[in-house]
Amino acid sequence: MNVRAAAQAIVMSAVALVCSAHAGDYEDGMAAYRARDYQRARLLWTPLAMQGQRRAQVSLARMCERGEGATPDLGEALRWYHEAAEQNHSESQYRVAMAHAYGLGGWFKDQGQAAVWLERAAGNGHKRSQRMLAQAYRTGELGLTPDPDRAKYWQARADAKAKRR
Repeated sequence: MNVRAAAQAIVMSAVALVCSAHAGDYEDGMAAYRARDYQRARLLWTPLAMQGQRRAQVSLARMCERGEGATPDLGEALRWYHEAAEQNHSESQYRVAMAHAYGLGGWFKDQGQAAVWLERAAGNGHKRSQRMLAQAYRTGELGLTPDPDRAKYWQARADAKAKRR
């Protein structure tokens, strides 16, 4: 085995070790959550979320939103949802869109950003976002110019997804 192949093997082993450790930490957090040990779940998930693990970000967001293990904090929940939304998590994209649409969790109302995030979520297959976007294009909500063709497009995508279930 040459030096380059050996170095690649070492790097791949290290990556596999780190990935499996993170998976274990997430699963340990899930076990704690199921046991209603929210403090331990939060303790295990926070470093993972800070490192960009989407599942941990969404789990922390839900805990913050529901007030599990702490006082409900929609602002903190939205911070974690936004992190996951940036990684194409469609439900998180939808929640960020709603925060912008209604000015939730201390966020300023911003119809343009609401439309952007709703479109991202809809593009990622989020049915509720597809329906809302169709409505917005029908009526001109969220600052969108009414566009019957785009409304039909998003409604058809939402309807097609509903039929597959």
